[in-house]
Amino acid sequence: MGCGAIGRVVAKGVEQETFPAFLAGLTSRTKSRAELLARELKTHPPVLGLEKLLAESEVAVVQGSAFGLDGYFRISYATSMDNLKKALERIKFFCENLT
Repeated sequence: MGCGAIGRVVAKGVEQETFPAFLAGLTSRTKSRAELLARELKTHPPVLGLEKLLAESEVAVVQGSAFGLDGYFRISYATSMDNLKKALERIKFFCENLT
């Protein structure tokens, strides 16, 4: 879950059982913003450390550990095939340039 204005409302709604969902983790453009929201929530969901991929590649993903798959991440495929191809190219470039 992102930590922007909408993400904060949804996260709090999930925690209050307003929305029938499970809050697997939080992420944001800055880790401190996600950590702040995590402290505000009673369940203290994990902060996902993928902000560098988001900031540098403009691709949002979710850590697989939020779904019991350590060492992996998840992407949404609810977009066009063109957008998926662009995202995968950005992820590939990001990974090839890790230092």
